[in-house]
Amino acid sequence: MTPTGGALKTIADRPIKITVNVSKKWMGPTGSSVTVRLLADGNGIDKTFVLDAAGGWKSAFSGLPEFAAAVAAIAGFAALVGAAAYRR
Repeated sequence: MTPTGGALKTIADRPIKITVNVSKKWMGPTGSSVTVRLLADGNGIDKTFVLDAAGGWKSAFSGLPEFAAAVAAIAGFAALVGAAAYRR
């Protein structure tokens, strides 16, 4: 109880996690593989993976924070494939 008779409640901070799905669609000849590196708001996140035919040219970055700080939502994710960037 507070001095004025009100109750206090503790709220736990549970970060919201999201998944960003990535797929590669080829225009022209199909390559053997591509390396994908994740960016959040233009900043590198230490997550990469390789897409190839065996994996159906698909994968996902999971367990990513939806918010970069206590109140700032991440505006967008991008995956770099070679020299081209693809945005969510």
